[in-house]
Amino acid sequence: MAEPAPNSDFLKRADNLEILFNHLEKTTQDLDEVIGDGQQQFEELKRRVERLAEIVQKKPPAPDSQRDQTDESPPSEHAA
Repeated sequence: MAEPAPNSDFLKRADNLEILFNHLEKTTQDLDEVIGDGQQQFEELKRRVERLAEIVQKKPPAPDSQRDQTDESPPSEHAA
């Protein structure tokens, strides 16, 4: 029985490593895109929150909240 050539075993391992490397490289590129998209979304949401905070700080209080509820007299119950 003839033994397999040592080079063929080495070449199979090299091919498997190349396939694995290509797969890992593609996965890394995909993850990089996901991280980039997430960073853009994060920055946009951060800007929106900052704008909303500015709006809330500048907004005057509602007219109803300025009046003291205890100063109001109850509605009259006189029927015409």
